Amino acid sequence: MQSQRELYDFLEHENLPITEDGYFLAYKAVRVYRGESFMDKNGAKVNDGDFVDKHTGQSFRNNVGDFPTMLRSRVDDNRTVGCSAGLHAGSIKYVEGYASGDDKIVIVKIHPESVVSVPSDEKCQKVRVCLYEVVAEYQGVLTRPLYSEEFSYDEDEEDPDYDYEDEDEEELDSEHGWN
Repeated sequence: MQSQRELYDFLEHENLPITEDGYFLAYKAVRVYRGESFMDKNGAKVNDGDFVDKHTGQSFRNNVGDFPTMLRSRVDDNRTVGCSAGLHAGSIKYVEGYASGDDKIVIVKIHPESVVSVPSDEKCQKVRVCLYEVVAEYQGVLTRPLYSEEFSYDEDEEDPDYDYEDEDEEELDSEHGWN
């Protein structure tokens, strides 16, 4: 229940988009690995040029299509502890401030059930989770509130002349299967 309340703070505060299948999209700073091949904690082979987690550089590969995961019980659920155990993702504002030099940014797709904590030290701009999917390399800020479940930057953009706020709620509910 605690993580559900915290997640709402994160999503509302940062206006992060959701997908049609109920996941949300966030950003993650990664590092480009340089060196000999090795196996990460999930058993994925990491090669020179692959994306890896920024903090350790070797715990989890973060290439598009990867599903970094760790036991939920190993992710710190204490919101008052800022930097701690868990897989991290955040708002673009947070991630851009965290990325430096040759770091890259990727888009990750997270199921709300995977959220363990929303640390309060960064104004609710990041989450600690136990699982996410890397869906794309960052090409620009995600501006639409809803993306298809198969995330792609190539999707049609919203019509700037359409007033989405005037759309009938019943029509939206029916269109998205929410009734």
